[in-house]
Amino acid sequence: MTMQRTTKRVYTTEALEAWFAALPENWETRFDADSLFAAREIYRSGVSADIELEGNDAIVNFRFERHHEEYVVISLDPKGFSFRASTKEVAIESRLAAAALYEIEELVADEVMDLPPDPGPQQLESEEEIADPEKANTPPPVSTAEPEPARSVRVMIRLKDRDLTCSGYWINERGGLIPVFGANVPPEAVPKNDAEREQIIRLTSLAMRAGFQFVRNQGSFVMNDPGKMVLFGSKLVKEWERNYEVEFDKYAEPLRTGIQRINIDGKAFERRKRGLKIDWQIRVGGKLVGNGALQQLARRKSGLHVIPQLGAVEITEQQVEGLNLWKITGKQVERTLPKYMLFSLFGQRPVHLSLEGDLERWMGAIRDADLDIENTPDFLREYQRFGVAWLRSITSL
Repeated sequence: MTMQRTTKRVYTTEALEAWFAALPENWETRFDADSLFAAREIYRSGVSADIELEGNDAIVNFRFERHHEEYVVISLDPKGFSFRASTKEVAIESRLAAAALYEIEELVADEVMDLPPDPGPQQLESEEEIADPEKANTPPPVSTAEPEPARSVRVMIRLKDRDLTCSGYWINERGGLIPVFGANVPPEAVPKNDAEREQIIRLTSLAMRAGFQFVRNQGSFVMNDPGKMVLFGSKLVKEWERNYEVEFDKYAEPLRTGIQRINIDGKAFERRKRGLKIDWQIRVGGKLVGNGALQQLARRKSGLHVIPQLGAVEITEQQVEGLNLWKITGKQVERTLPKYMLFSLFGQRPVHLSLEGDLERWMGAIRDADLDIENTPDFLREYQRFGVAWLRSITSL
């Protein structure tokens, strides 16, 4: 028969913090599905006898039966972690290692968050029980009191500047919110039972696997990697929502739609016969972008960016050129441009430019002008050929 015991924990503050910072968020990917299934069964059965964290090493001992013990040593290294066990069977070694990592994950989540010890009864043999076997075999009195129901947890996801933050709150019976984490949480933030403790451990584990880092003085988890933000908002959060109420603020909400694309369109028209004016329409994910968000877009280089209220935006090198063109000719620069700039604007590939009224007719006249191709160098681009045509026919226009 498998015996369940209270796990003895030995660690230093330095080792605990080292494992909290370095425990790989995706460690489960190192194991196959069968090993993980067996490891969860071992973890739930409570057969871990003791766990010791020392520097970058962790030793976990399992006591399955009175004379059947196994141990596993897990070491942090630059590639993540390595492990070895007392058994020489590879399949059992993998199961023990994964079960040990679940134990380590629980220890780190439990202790780093400054949670109080579990107030439940300890299954330890006293000297009196050892001396009197009959007392040792006497079952404890059965409590008839109804267990207090576990409170729900609401997870708030906020985007500020370039940081995505995750904060947990207990929901009390009046619908009020009580911070789960933090240095100065109120007394009612302390978990009331095992079910609430489990919710905190699970939330901590999910946050670490998603790429969040815990910031103690804020009492929240923080992430600033755009790629991880997109993965969390569009995919990983679905697992969170099976266990918690998850609420995104208006700045973070667009992350749910994944990576957004930019479309740059311009409409050119002639201003009172004095020249050219460009009316720009720049859309992200099909929605027109306001001037404030455009200013943020125009300051970014090519690559993936997370911008409040726009979400995750992929900007190409060509679109950077288009945004620079908007800065030169956009509404915030009150100027009238010479009409010949149309030729260079049409050379900007990420920009779709349409013409209005007299300007369209003017451009059509140039397009229809006779072009002496034989006297045109072969290396000229199409818009440069239009320029040649315009220069030759300017006196007739």
